[in-house]
Amino acid sequence: MSMNIGMSGLIATSEQMNSISHNIANVGTAGYKSSRTEFQDIYAPEFGGGEMNGVEVAAIRQSFKNGTTTPTGRNGDLAINGEGFFMVENKGQQMFTRNGVFNLDKDGNLVASDGSHLQGYGVTGTGQIQTGTITDLTVETGDMPARSSTKVNMEVNLDANSLAIVPKTPFDPEDPSTFTSSATTTVYDSLGAEHEVTQYYVKTADNAWDVHYLIDDEKTATKTASMAFDSEGKLSAIYDPANPVVATYLNASTKAREAVAASTVADAALAANPTDKVLIDAAATAKVAAKTATDAAALAKVSADPIAAATVAVDLAFTPNNGSANQTIKFDVAETTQFGKEFAITKNSQDGHAPGQVAGWYFEGDGRVFARYSNGQTKVQGQVSLARFPNQEGLQQAGNTRWTQSFSSGAALVGAAGTGQLGNVRTGMYENSNVDLSSEMVNLMSAQSNYQANAKTIKVAQEMTQILFQNL
Repeated sequence: MSMNIGMSGLIATSEQMNSISHNIANVGTAGYKSSRTEFQDIYAPEFGGGEMNGVEVAAIRQSFKNGTTTPTGRNGDLAINGEGFFMVENKGQQMFTRNGVFNLDKDGNLVASDGSHLQGYGVTGTGQIQTGTITDLTVETGDMPARSSTKVNMEVNLDANSLAIVPKTPFDPEDPSTFTSSATTTVYDSLGAEHEVTQYYVKTADNAWDVHYLIDDEKTATKTASMAFDSEGKLSAIYDPANPVVATYLNASTKAREAVAASTVADAALAANPTDKVLIDAAATAKVAAKTATDAAALAKVSADPIAAATVAVDLAFTPNNGSANQTIKFDVAETTQFGKEFAITKNSQDGHAPGQVAGWYFEGDGRVFARYSNGQTKVQGQVSLARFPNQEGLQQAGNTRWTQSFSSGAALVGAAGTGQLGNVRTGMYENSNVDLSSEMVNLMSAQSNYQANAKTIKVAQEMTQILFQNL
């Protein structure tokens, strides 16, 4: 019986050696999780006592503590800081891994080294993440079409200390004495061609400015608008012949600001005198009177407030000469100010762009993947989804630092990085093996000692048996 007990010790210790050796062999494997061998005694109960039968392996338990990370600066390297697994799929089988080293194949698929597809949330045609729908993550390889400009956001400060200029008719952009300041915005037509829109600001009187809009090399203004400012330097009125908004009102019932356009009767007068307070008030009064009795009673003028931001815009229509579509660009000038300091541009942005080719791709910290184009634009392609389990130690090892779901692990709980109990994604680095080599070497010596001791018990039992036979 002693020999059988010793033999069980050899078998169990041999399996422990396998686990330790496997850990040591994978000390440099990205995303590898170490395991340890757990033992239990074998005891055969009998009436009035029992019989000791040695030892056996109870379980090979995995350790899912996080490993250290290695920075690489590479676009396709990801590490999870916290709980969760990357989801990959290979030939219809879904698996889970902590190895975040991915590549882009020739078809634009994000794949692991063995070709398994990285899983995540796709996007709609408008670039919205489709949470709840898991799919293969891909990066578009086609060109990005041009987008014509429809809106420009301009934030400038006009110098209140500038001297007034007597307007010159027609306006001459080549004569610097005819304007106070200027700013240029690059816009795009439907074919992606660039056009330069230059805005020439002319101070005509205290708190009054004209703005001439010229496109490309034109010598005649495509449009001229007029602005008025209050004593605090805020935009109080603007006259654009295509959008004659001249006053702001506060709706007493909804507290919402409402822009009131000039009445038809006053349009001509306002065009000639866009900053005349009497004309502005008269136009606003006429507009209010035209409303229903209920609306008129609810409107209270707020003359001290600047005009409503949503309505302060100049519509610039033009026809490119290259065969592209006619277009109208809305210049939002709500944040234009007139303070006693030098002319400055604080914002000059527009929503169009030229066509572009894919120049690269990258991950963001929330797991979203973007394509980068040669025109400087980026476009979201999807978002990496992570999975966690009620009992991750119950996952079934599948090799290649992958695991599969099992009855013991429970069903996968899927979500975006950083949501719920899922960890955040760190880009430009990967997770190392969590094997502690020093501890494994100590465990190796301990297992070797145990193996030798069990072998010794077998040898002693054998010698005792021989002694018994020799004395019979």
